[in-house]
Amino acid sequence: MAEVIDHRRRPLRRPRSGPALRQAARGRRVVAFGTRVVVGERLDDVVEQVAAALAEQELVVLSELHLSTVVRAELGVEMPEQRVLGVCREELAEAALRVEPSVGLLLPLHVVVRAESPEVTVVEAADPVMMVAITGNPALQPLVHDSAERLAAALHSLPGRL
Repeated sequence: MAEVIDHRRRPLRRPRSGPALRQAARGRRVVAFGTRVVVGERLDDVVEQVAAALAEQELVVLSELHLSTVVRAELGVEMPEQRVLGVCREELAEAALRVEPSVGLLLPLHVVVRAESPEVTVVEAADPVMMVAITGNPALQPLVHDSAERLAAALHSLPGRL
C-alpha cells in the first residue's frame, strides 16, 4: 500500500530585500526555485502559447502530463486544471549527459501551466541552475545557464501577462 503524504501548503518565507520583496509587495507569490508568470487567458490558449514561445527559444516539449486528470482518475480528487510540460533542448541535454551521465535523473526540465481561474493561468518553470547544483559538477554550469536564459525568455515573451 502506498504511503499517503500530507502536502498542505506551508507558509512561504518572507523575502527580506531585492526583487523578491518588490514582487511579494505587489501581491504575487514568490517562487524561489523557478520562474513564474501570470497570464490573463484560458489555460488551453496559454499551453499553445507556451509551446510556441519555447520553440522560438529552440526548446522542445517532449511530454505533456495532464496532472489534474491523472489525480482525478487515480485518487478521485478534484483540482484546478494543471499540465506539466517536459521541456528540453536536445543539444544541451546530450552535452550535459556527456559531462554527467546521471544528469538524466533531472531531465527533462519542467514547465507547469495551471488554471488559477477560468481566465487567469499561471506558468512556472523550474530553475535549471538550482536543479543541477545538486550534482556538484561545475562543468554543467555553462549548459544550464543557457537553458535557464531560454526558459526565462520564453516565459517573459508570453502575451497577456498580468
